[in-house]
Amino acid sequence: KVPVMIGEYHSPNKGTKQEEDLKAILNIASESVLFRGISFFEYQVRYDKGGTEEAFGMFGLSNKFSFGTFDYFGDKVPSLCLG
Repeated sequence: KVPVMIGEYHSPNKGTKQEEDLKAILNIASESVLFRGISFFEYQVRYDKGGTEEAFGMFGLSNKFSFGTFDYFGDKVPSLCLG
């Protein structure tokens, strides 16, 4: 018997209740000798790829909160929070 984990878990379906899904997965992992857990794929939405790739990501950026701006090679760029 070999312990396993899900290496790139994600749920790009908009109708999925991700929080409930993750709680259920972690509950199963806590009770299982063989299922060790998951690695979530992607932590932040991939805006740089665009298109369907933006369906992935646990958190997106929010302009509700900002730490201000910073200089990036002459451009003023906002420092946004995950939302």
